[in-house]
Amino acid sequence: MNLVEFEAKALLRRAGLPLPAGTVADASAAIAIHAPCVLKAQIAEGGRAKRGLILPVSIGEDGASQLSLLRERMRTQGHDAPRVLVEESIGAARECYFSWSIDDVAQDYVLQFSMHGGVEVESHAHALRSLHFAPCHVPAAHEFVHFFAQAGAQGRTVGALCRFASASWRVFVQED
Repeated sequence: MNLVEFEAKALLRRAGLPLPAGTVADASAAIAIHAPCVLKAQIAEGGRAKRGLILPVSIGEDGASQLSLLRERMRTQGHDAPRVLVEESIGAARECYFSWSIDDVAQDYVLQFSMHGGVEVESHAHALRSLHFAPCHVPAAHEFVHFFAQAGAQGRTVGALCRFASASWRVFVQED
């Protein structure tokens, strides 16, 4: 499964996971942009922020101008059908890295997680932790507690991550 951000978030939202509100603007759509928000290029590539393809729009800024700027950057970088996720800004204490994948060699589902997310996640490879599950095993939320605690999560964050891991695992298995 190769999804761009808005497609993945639609699957997670259908499963009841809490996510920032957002809408997708394609090249033909006229869309009202209400600051504060974030404009995110919808391409299946990493490093979007480093390449100027994620733009915050602050209160008082012209969102339409920022959207035009982002679309022009996308075209310049070879993306001819520029879809943009216009997403509400949310306050976040930290950004984490979280992914589900399949280990083709071990034939396992793999959760990868780091307390260091964002544009420099690769530079924190030492902090990236992996947890394997056999395809026949259905992990319950409590099975993730030790994993997230060892990764550096504390307090209520551990519980929130456990619930998210359990719910997102179900989406991953059902939708892939």
